[in-house]
Amino acid sequence: MSDDQKQPYGFESVNELVLQTHERRDLTSIIVPLSHGLILDGATAERAAIRMITDLVNERITEQSDWSEIGIGESEHQTYFSAMTSLAEGTASAESNSVTIRTYAMLGRDLKDNMAARVDDKNLIRRLNLLQLPKYVWVAEAIDRKLRANDKPPVVATIVMDASDVTVGYRKGVSVKPLLAQLPGQASVIPPVIGWSLELDDSWFKTSIAPYPTGRYSHTRVEVMSSDRFAGRAKSLGSF
Repeated sequence: MSDDQKQPYGFESVNELVLQTHERRDLTSIIVPLSHGLILDGATAERAAIRMITDLVNERITEQSDWSEIGIGESEHQTYFSAMTSLAEGTASAESNSVTIRTYAMLGRDLKDNMAARVDDKNLIRRLNLLQLPKYVWVAEAIDRKLRANDKPPVVATIVMDASDVTVGYRKGVSVKPLLAQLPGQASVIPPVIGWSLELDDSWFKTSIAPYPTGRYSHTRVEVMSSDRFAGRAKSLGSF
């Protein structure tokens, strides 16, 4: 048994690892040590996200008669309903193949900039910016396989969880809420523990139904940041 928190490690750039996976047939797996701040492991976070998406989608479909209260009018109700039921069908069982879940960790402060750069929804971003996020978060994205195959923005839903929350295992009888739940056409956030905004609560609000790009790292996408920003991120991620 190996401990991913202990050396020795082999240090490689991400781009180099991508190349090696194509060139080296003997390279079957890569172990990346997690920061001590990531108490919740990725596999547990992903399982929890799948359960959360399934439960929340079914809950919101059941409560569709209340959608008008968040601004979804009669003329657009069917469009929003179709987007929600499509996600429900895609995550209904292990045999469903239209939607897949992809999970990654990032700094809480980076999540806000990350989503603002790729999600065109001012209301969602404004409420996300009001959240007091932990240092690390797990982000689980529901990916539409067909959109991804056609090289279109594929993310149709996002769940954000506290990476230091050991209760997110979503055991039977334990009610766990994500920090952010964005479904097709509507979203909900958990308000700050110590907040100043009386307008921020955990009720659902209307959002766009348009899919958006993933926030996962890609060796084909270059992220530009200032030297101060880069130094701050390196310092935050440097203590394993």
